[in-house]
Parts: sequence; structure tokens; C-alpha cells
Amino acid sequence: MKQLITFIFALAFCLAGFAQTSQQLPAPGTSEYDQLKREGKLPRGPVIITGNDVRPLIPEIKAANPAQPSSNVVCNCMIPIDNTFQVVPMQGGTPPDYRNDDSYSNPIALPFNFCFYGQNQNNCYINNNGNISFGAPYFTFTANAFPDPSFIMIAPFWADVDTRGTGSGLVYYKITPTAMIVRWQTVGYYASYDDKLNDFQLIITDGTDPILPPGNNVSFCYGDMQWTTGDASNGVNGFGGSPATVGVNRGNGVDYIQIGQFDQPGTNYDGPFGTVDQVSWLDNQTFYFDVCNNGSGNNLPPIVNSAEVCDTLTLCVGDTFDFSATFLSPEQGQITSATMTSVLTGLTTIVNTSGNPAVFTGQLVADASNIGLYSIQIVGTDNGTPAASTTANIFVNIVAAPTVAFTFSPQPPQAPPTTVQFTDNSVGAVSWFWDFGDGDTSTLQNPTHTYTSDSVYTVTLTIETAGGCSGIYTLAYLVQSEPIVLPVIAPNVVSPNGDNNNDVLEFTNLADHPNSALTVYNRWGNKIYESSDYRNDWKPNVTDGVYYYVLSGPNLEKVLTGFFHVVK
Repeated sequence: MKQLITFIFALAFCLAGFAQTSQQLPAPGTSEYDQLKREGKLPRGPVIITGNDVRPLIPEIKAANPAQPSSNVVCNCMIPIDNTFQVVPMQGGTPPDYRNDDSYSNPIALPFNFCFYGQNQNNCYINNNGNISFGAPYFTFTANAFPDPSFIMIAPFWADVDTRGTGSGLVYYKITPTAMIVRWQTVGYYASYDDKLNDFQLIITDGTDPILPPGNNVSFCYGDMQWTTGDASNGVNGFGGSPATVGVNRGNGVDYIQIGQFDQPGTNYDGPFGTVDQVSWLDNQTFYFDVCNNGSGNNLPPIVNSAEVCDTLTLCVGDTFDFSATFLSPEQGQITSATMTSVLTGLTTIVNTSGNPAVFTGQLVADASNIGLYSIQIVGTDNGTPAASTTANIFVNIVAAPTVAFTFSPQPPQAPPTTVQFTDNSVGAVSWFWDFGDGDTSTLQNPTHTYTSDSVYTVTLTIETAGGCSGIYTLAYLVQSEPIVLPVIAPNVVSPNGDNNNDVLEFTNLADHPNSALTVYNRWGNKIYESSDYRNDWKPNVTDGVYYYVLSGPNLEKVLTGFFHVVK
């Protein structure tokens, strides 16, 4: 009954304030409406629109494919659009895309009780301009700051969304037995602009669905946010003019949550009630809170913003994990402070600043003594009366580092070219990356690789386990040509039989060392022979005596020298 009285009051207010205009106001999407909007002749408050097609409550609108209960959904923020979602059927839009400006859905039945300031809501309207409402739809495109006595809404981003541009995305929704998800996916702004796009999402639940952390029934989630203001709100190129508003408004002028107002590009943010902020601060942010508070001026607990809250994060021993939580005080003038508790070792507080918002940043170095599942609690407590607190639970599962090893065959050193078989001996690996040290790589578990030149090659194997842990193991492999040796005819003797026509001073394996050269000198230092090809062989058709040789070349590891006797 209280809700009905509130709605009737709001309706009477609208009719009284805009009686002449509202009765003649054309529906959004018509050329007459767009003309009034461009001329700035549309009222800012909620009004009754002549000729609209808002009907009494209807049964739940079914998704194209029935959604499964969300009790088995991993807690997360931005939900990918799949075939369990459907485009919101906005009034005046043309199926299947329902592209529009300032439109809204018929009342959508919720198959669960959504607690809104102590009252259960079982239906809502999805409004194109970045909000959902209860009791009546809203076409209002210029946002107001909260609290506001005229609007009952939950607004992840109340601004002039216009999906008529060909590059704009659409508004999607999905209903499960315990939750509703609405996503404004890469949407443009008035008038039909798609040069900048915003991506944001709202989730409301029955308060028990694990898609949100325990104790919360609303979440706001953001992707890339690129604009704030449409032309009809005095914006220029998507910015300036009347700022967009993010928050929750009960509509009684008292109970509300304001996360901020935004009208500029950039990443600056000074809290819910400071100067107007810059929209890219919202990029990839997540806010969780509970709007079931009975209201009437009760102190609301701080709102937590943390990308790490909810999901269990797997860490490997040795990993360094940075985490953070920001707490916003919903009430103006309040200050929130943060504290951290956990039985984990290896925790360090990096930043802990009280205020509105309160900012906490910590770091965990995963240690072998902490293997297992643990939680880190960051508690934000305001200075209201009585004080209210919100806990951000960060769950970490610390696992042992993987065992990494490999062997190779044949054993080094080997002369080039040589083909090596590498064998993985790691435990629990599901992926492999080999770096053979010569610029080549492989993702096979047990690869082969051919080395073609002399060198010491550093071979590195990087593996990853099913749990996401990685490990690295490195070994060296030596590739070296066979040593160059003199033929052993006799100690320091070229010929054992005195046949100068057949005796040869010859070095083996010189085919692997092109451009090498053999030079022979007599005892007086006169050069008597110099090779002209890679064979480097010399038939010593000389007199008896001692001779000195030098074998050199650019591909030899060292210059070979020595003395030998020629015996006739």
C-alpha cells in the first residue's frame, strides 16, 4: 500500500507540474519528440507521455533461450553476452534491435523478491538512459544529483543513451530465478553519436545468488567508459553540460546512494560528493552493495569497490599478488577507514588512506608455508552513528610450484649438424614452450631440434600446469666440431717408408672448416708450402729435416702449430 501511495503521489506531482505539456508530449522516437528535445522544450521531471504503450504488469518476458539458475555461476562482474540474453524490447523501437532514444521497456516481472529499502519489488522497468525504475518508467535524459524526490531508480550510469547510431551497441538483459542482469553494451549518446561508446552493467538479485558476494543484492560493473553527456543536456562531443549520475535513489529525498557524477574525460575522482569527476575512472571498476536497508535515514554501510572480491584467485608459491579495495561512504560528510586481517604470512600493507573514498592496497608474496585456501578480509568502517562496516573478502588458493625437468639425447658435445631429442620430465604440465637457444622454439611436449653450427646453446623449457602455475628449467647443450689432428704415421715422422711420392701430411675434418689454410716452414723459417684448397694436404718432397707447420682459419677454434721430421 505504501508503494502504491508513493506512485500515486509521484503521478499527481507530474500531472500538476506538467499538466499541459505532458498530455500533449509525443512518445520518444517520434520526430515530434526529437524536435522538442533538440529545442530544449522537454521537461526534466518524470511525466506521463500521451500515446505511449506502457501496459499493466505483464508476465515475465522470456529470454530467447531459458536461462539456467545462477546458483552455479562463478561470482564475477561483467557477464559476456550470449544466447541466454535478449535485447530489451524498448517501446517504439523496431525489433530485433529496438534501437531508440529515451525509451523504456514494459514492466518486467521478476521471479524473485528484490529487496529495495525494506520493500520487496517483483517488477521493474529497464530505461534506455542507463537505469532501472520501480512503479513507472523514465524517459528523462538529463540526470539529477541524488537524493532526488522525483525518481525511484537504480542507476549504474544515468545519462542520455542513444542507440540509434549504426556503431552503437544495444541494451541486453537476462533473468534467472534469482537474478536479473542488464547490460548497456558499448552504447552511444544523443544525438545518434557513436564516436564514443560506454559499456556498463547492472545486476540485482534476491540477496542469496552467489553471482554477487554475500550480503549484497546489487552490483555495478564497467568496461570502457568514453562519454558522459548528450547534446540535449548541453554536452559538446560527449562531455560537459549536465553530468551523468551513478547511484541509487529511493525517491523520498532522504534515502540514496551516490557513487559520483561525471562530465569530463580522464581518470580523476575525489569521492561521491566532491567536484564532478572524470568518466574513465569508472573503467573496469566494480561496486557491490545492499539496497535492502530499511531507509528512513539509517546509516548505510560503506560501498566496496574491488576487482579481487568474490572470485577465488589461484597463486603459485613465489607469486606476488597486488590487491586493493576502495570504500565509498554513501552519506555526505562521513569518513571511512580500512583494516586488514588474515592468518597468511607474506602480507604487506602498501597504502591505507582514510577518507571518502577510503583506499587500501596490499601485497601478498605466496609462501610455501601457506599452501591451501585462505581469505584476506579488508573491512571498511565509517564514522556514522552507529558506525557501519563492509567487509571485502579476497580468497586465495596457494598451490605448490610445479616440478620442471627435461633430458636430451645424444649427450653433448656433438659435432654439427646434430639432431637432438628433448624429453619432458615435468610433473603436471599441460602446456610446453621450448626455446632452443638459436632463435627456434616449439610447443610440443617432446620435440626434436637440429643444430647446424658450433656453439653453447642455452635450452629453456617453460611449462604451465592446469592450475595456471608456470615453471622454468634451463640446460646448456654444447655443439662442437671434432678436433683437427695430425695423422699418426710415426712420432714426428711424415713417412715410415721413405716414399716421398705417396707420403702426405694431412689433417682430418677440414671439410667442416672452409677457408682454413696450411703453411709449412723449414728450419730456417722459409715458407716452403701454402695450401690452396680446403684439403690442406702436403706431399713433403723435400730433404730430410725438421719442419714447422701452421694451420689457421676463421672457423677454427684455435691456430694449430707443431714440428715434425721428414725421414728419407
